Amino acid sequence: MSAKITTPYGHAVPPASRHSVTVHMPTWENVERYGADSRSVIATFQNAYPRMKPHRDIACLTSAILGHLDLDNQACLLFTSLQSAQECDDYSTSPRRNSGANKKPVAYHQIQIRAFRAKDRIYIVVFPSESLSVVSGFWSTPGVGVSSRFAEANLAFIGQLVEVELSEDSQSRSSLRRLRMTSYDRESSITLDERHCIRDSQLLPSTKDIYFLPMAWPRSTSRTPI
Repeated sequence: MSAKITTPYGHAVPPASRHSVTVHMPTWENVERYGADSRSVIATFQNAYPRMKPHRDIACLTSAILGHLDLDNQACLLFTSLQSAQECDDYSTSPRRNSGANKKPVAYHQIQIRAFRAKDRIYIVVFPSESLSVVSGFWSTPGVGVSSRFAEANLAFIGQLVEVELSEDSQSRSSLRRLRMTSYDRESSITLDERHCIRDSQLLPSTKDIYFLPMAWPRSTSRTPI
């Protein structure tokens, strides 16, 4: 007979594991609550899968960096590569983030990429706190954020935290944004122009485009009724 699980609700399974990615959620009632409103249930967890809820070490490292920046009403996500940070920027500012309701893309001038070093180099994407529900979609889907072990290792050197220059020969983000916005506006205008007119050179359907194919009957003249 298996031993009874004594782990408290919302805590890690197996217990006493700093980097555990599972959580104990007993009883069918809790499962139904999770199905009805997962966000409110996850908020009560002390431990959770990293894409469901930030690991406590990642949350601590994030808070330390935000404290260093001394910015009001700002949030940030942490990455180990500049490419991932730039992809997060692109995702968050894309017109596709517009849900037509309560979610809108982050404005270009409201998001920025900066770099820090404690034990390792850390790339951060800074944005308004009110846009967290939009930006966190990138963090939870591809899984390219920092790991809990990375955060733990850098927390041990948090006293040495300093901001550093962006590396990897990154181009100016402002230049890229201007180019991207100009290209988007130009393509949108061209698309609208094409929708409003039909050129004389365009081919229109005609009766010659219709073909009738003979049905394939059996060669035998005797047919068995169906």
